Amino acid sequence: MDTFFIVIAIFLVMALLAAVLVVLFFATFLVIVLLVAMLAMMFFQLRKPAGSMGDVSTALQNLTQSVQQGQTQIAPLVEKVAHLELLTQTVDRVEGELQGLAERVSGVEQNQAAANQGVSSLATGLAQTEAAITSRVGDVQQQSADSLYRVSNDLAGQLGQIQKELAALQTNAKARRDIEDVTIDLIRIPGGPFMMGSVDTDTLATSDEKLQHEVSLMSYQIGKYPITCVQYMRFVGATGRAWRYAAPHGPECANHPAVVVSWYDARAYCDWLTRCLWDIGRISRDEVVRLPTEAEWEKAARGTDGRIWPWGNKPPDGARLNFNSDDTEPVDAHSPVGDSPYGVADMAGNVWEWTNTLWSDPQHGQFKYPYNYSDGREDFKVTGRADRILRGGSFYNKRAVVRCAIRYRYNPRHNSKGVGFRVVVAPVAPHPATGANQ
Repeated sequence: MDTFFIVIAIFLVMALLAAVLVVLFFATFLVIVLLVAMLAMMFFQLRKPAGSMGDVSTALQNLTQSVQQGQTQIAPLVEKVAHLELLTQTVDRVEGELQGLAERVSGVEQNQAAANQGVSSLATGLAQTEAAITSRVGDVQQQSADSLYRVSNDLAGQLGQIQKELAALQTNAKARRDIEDVTIDLIRIPGGPFMMGSVDTDTLATSDEKLQHEVSLMSYQIGKYPITCVQYMRFVGATGRAWRYAAPHGPECANHPAVVVSWYDARAYCDWLTRCLWDIGRISRDEVVRLPTEAEWEKAARGTDGRIWPWGNKPPDGARLNFNSDDTEPVDAHSPVGDSPYGVADMAGNVWEWTNTLWSDPQHGQFKYPYNYSDGREDFKVTGRADRILRGGSFYNKRAVVRCAIRYRYNPRHNSKGVGFRVVVAPVAPHPATGANQ
């Protein structure tokens, strides 16, 4: 806006100067015309015939008067010209000042533009800083929220772990009381060889029991009786594991063998009992409770001489075992007359007993005799429906099926009223058949 007014002012000054120059031009032109007219008059006077000098003198006087009048008239013009020169100088000075003012205005505008640019840059910087601060604040808030979330999760996890440990302690305390209330009678079986399987002349034997061969075992402990209902109920109460047999049977069955138990149920009981016996110091941490191998079961049942039944080769009768009947009996009902040479009871009849041994698996097929602990038949990690071996016969079987060497295959997921188990306590590392480390 200031530049516009400056330009208007310069234009007006220039217009005034042009007007003055025009006036000066016409004044000069008028003076010249008068001088030319006077000279022309003098010339015509001189051309006239010689007269009296008076005429000449008169002409000169007239010329002089005309010159004086011209001077008189020119003097104001000269003054005006002088004034015009002063005015021109003033105009020049004003032009210079206006030019300087225009330059200062231009400088001010440049400074203003620079200032505006600086303000714009500053505003941009402030906006970027604000955005950075906002972003950082958001990051800090997010980090704080994440940290709080992690801390809360950690605390929740620790609380959950503490609750689990407390529950485990309570369970272990209850298990300790339960185990201390229920005695697990164990009988030590000495290490050494025994005769496993049936001889060819045994007419009661099946083909999968033959040929009779020698097997050497390390020392181990085996339960004197099968696990009873009251013992298994302690496990069910401590772990919450389902057991459908418990509901319809009351206290009268407490000392009967625990039945309707799958191989996986029996394994779970062994793991639970191991922890309980560790906790109360009944066994060392180098020992575990597990199911017997079929070799361990057979040696505990018949001793080393290859007898047919636990008490010898005399055929069974109702005084020595529970067979060919309708239901289970207490595990000690036929002891000691029906005991094995080591004093292990109830090894014939009453219930079939789970062993750890596989009948077959998809990789090896059927495991036949001679017994070899290391050929894969004792791999407890094999899962699914690979059949495991039952031993001993049950209450509903006849005399041929309650022999020490009898072998029966059964799906480990299945259970039956005629199937139970007993346990072995043995070192964790060595193989029971060879003594080699697992």
